[in-house]
Formats: sequence, C-alpha cells, structure tokens
Amino acid sequence: MSNSLLQSILEHDAEKIKANFNPSEIMRDLVSGLEEKARTVISSRAGLGLDKKVTLSSIGDKFHLSRERIRQIERDVMNKLSDKLHEKYRSETQVVISSIDKEGGVISENGLVTILLPAEHRSTADVNSLRLFLRLTKDLIEIKESKTMRAGWVLKVVSKSTIDQSLQKLLEIIQETGSVVEFELLWDNSEDLHKFPQTFLKHIISLSKDIIETTDHKYGLSTWPTVNPKNVRDKIYYILNESGKPLHFTEIAKRIGGSSFDGKKIVQPTVHNELIADNRFVLVGRGIYALTQWGYAPGTVEEVIEDVLKKAKRPMTTDEIVEEVLKSRQVKKNTIIINLQIKPQFIKVGRKLYSLNEIDKSSVTKEVKAVLKATEAR
Repeated sequence: MSNSLLQSILEHDAEKIKANFNPSEIMRDLVSGLEEKARTVISSRAGLGLDKKVTLSSIGDKFHLSRERIRQIERDVMNKLSDKLHEKYRSETQVVISSIDKEGGVISENGLVTILLPAEHRSTADVNSLRLFLRLTKDLIEIKESKTMRAGWVLKVVSKSTIDQSLQKLLEIIQETGSVVEFELLWDNSEDLHKFPQTFLKHIISLSKDIIETTDHKYGLSTWPTVNPKNVRDKIYYILNESGKPLHFTEIAKRIGGSSFDGKKIVQPTVHNELIADNRFVLVGRGIYALTQWGYAPGTVEEVIEDVLKKAKRPMTTDEIVEEVLKSRQVKKNTIIINLQIKPQFIKVGRKLYSLNEIDKSSVTKEVKAVLKATEAR
C-alpha cells in the first residue's frame, strides 16, 4: 500500500472519529465506573450534565468533609480518569490533539468548541464535558481565563513563555504603529516570529484581551477608545467611524444599543447631548451628525454658503453652490436656494449667478429670519 493511500485512509478515519466525537457520552462512560463519592465529586466539580460547577465547600458539606479533602479526591480521580481516557479513547484524544496542531498548536476555548462540537451540542453542559476531556488529555495545557488572557488550550510542545513573548512582540508593533493594523502588517513586521505558522499568531491574538479585532478585521489595543469604547462619546465615535457616513442621532443610539460594547443601556437624549458637546461631531442636517474629520463644515446653511463663496472668490451658479454645500451639509436643495434668494448677504449678479454682498447682518428683518427658519425646519 502506498504512503499516499495510507495517509488518505488515516485522514478518512480521523474525520469519521471527529464527526462522531461526543465528549458528553465519553465522560458519562468514564465516570460510570467510579464509586459514588468520587463520581459525585468529579461530576459536580466539572459541571457534567449541569449548567455550572459546584463549589468545594458545597460538596464538602454534603459528605461532611473539608474543602481540602474534596480537592484531594478530585485530584486523585482526575489522574485515574486521565489514564482511563487514554487507554479507552486513544483515537479521540489524538484527533483532538491533531485538530489543535492544525491550528498552530494553540487555540482559544471558544475556537475549539466551534471546531469540535456541532452547533446543536454546544450547551453549557456539553462545553463542560469537552473541557473535562481536554483537562484529562495528557498532551495539553490549559490557559485559564485571566485579566489579560481568554481561556484556551495549547499543546505541551509549545511553551507558555513562547506565547507570552510572541504576544508582547505583537503588542509592541501595534503600539508603535499607533493605529489599527491589518494582520499582514503584523506578520511583515515580526520576522522573528515567522518560525511559527500564521495560524499560531492569529490564535494567540484571539487569546489576548489586550488586543481587539475590529469589525473590519483589523487589530488595535483594548485601551484605545476608538477600538474598545467605554464612555458614550467614544461609542458614538466608534459607530460613526464604522458607518463611514452621517447618521441621525436616533440611529446612532439604536446601533450602540445593538452593539456588544458593555451592555449598558443608552437613551437617545444622552446620545444627542454628547453629540452636541463634543467637537469631534458636527451637525449636518436635522438631527443628523457626521465626524468633523470627514470635512463636514459646522454652522447654519447660510454660513456654509458664505464660506463656499469666500473660498471661490468669484460668483457661482446656483447649481455650483448647491453642489458644494451638499458636500458638507445634508439639507434639501430648496433650503439652499431660499437662503440664496432671501439672505441679504447674497446678491444675484446674473442668471442663476450669485456673489457675496457685504452688508450688516444685524439689519436682517425678523420676517426674513422667520421664513428661513420655517424653510430649514421642513
């Protein structure tokens, strides 16, 4: 039999084992042979068939034993089950190890759940069974949830220090860049990490709580408000920057509420007040706001028209003025035309041709102001 044919058969067998992989059934089988106290301790501590784990104290109270004695029983049972797992389910453990190896030797727990468990078997109890299976697998090391790291798993051949050093290098690159970066830039600027596959770097990034992946698949630091906003103003900036276009304040509030920032309830008036108070945002229409960095001009329609004519330093046609104003304001064309026709600082110098008429603005009558206000409110 040729090596290629043998490899094909082995891969087919591995895929079949992976497709039928059911850690809940495996764990039930393994613990069924334990005596009652040991079975209760391990099942309660691992959360087998449960939505959450049971504390050492609770189990100790049930059996009138100390927390340390329960911990010792748990440790002894884990060692016994690990031997039993590798003896009876060797193929399954190798398939799991192979799956992690294909991902670069390290992967977040969420990522591993996605790979190993079908969507219909991802309940808390199912994940608890998988987690116990992984803890019993001798060639794996658990990365526990912490302030800086998410839960994950790594092959023993990959040291924890290697992960820490690699992450530190990536953090330095992002910090020096000063803005969100694509993965390709991280890869190109970390030649000393090229001894690892790209999947390795992508997975250690997913483990880090210090690095955030944006919705457009770029990476930034979790301390940056433009990447991981904490207050309302930064959330507004994030939403507008992500949209790439002006939005009504009610839509901004809606998108903040539907985001995965921190779950805090946001009300529309609060969003509106923050938009008004922060010069990063500019009103470009009725209740519609844009980012100042996009080049939108603040002020009334009248002031924008003035600015357009001043910059042109020549008379402009109505169409030209309308086109320029609409670049910085979201208003109706008719509003611009009425401003041109009524406002005394604009003078008609030809057919549909306007220029600035230097006058005292304070002389504008109340009647004229009222007409313009009503027009802009439509």
